[in-house]
Amino acid sequence: MMQAQTVLPEAARRDDATRTADRGYLAREDRVKRIPLNDADILSVLFDLFAGRTSAAFGETLEWWNETLQCDLGPRATAGVALSALSKWTFDQRAGTDGVAALRAQLLQRAHMLITRSASHNGEAA
Repeated sequence: MMQAQTVLPEAARRDDATRTADRGYLAREDRVKRIPLNDADILSVLFDLFAGRTSAAFGETLEWWNETLQCDLGPRATAGVALSALSKWTFDQRAGTDGVAALRAQLLQRAHMLITRSASHNGEAA
């Protein structure tokens, strides 16, 4: 005669160091407040990464961020970024502001995505 497999209720299981509660199971997790980062805070972290003062930003390495620099900018915006990076002339810097603003917006969008993903996976901002 075969016996049916039964699953013990959570309370009946032995304590095990490898067993953890699912996210949201503990009441105190609802009380943890997430501090929203504003764009200036996010840009500060990216500045540190690009300047070499840190090795990662929001859980991603400099290599990942370098790949994301090749983002969805149009040809004029990309040319503006290149012009701003290459030229020392003030009028060229002004001519490239639209491209720089578009790149900044794309990088902020990616950082916000990483922060949201990190918070939803482990409850902490990266």
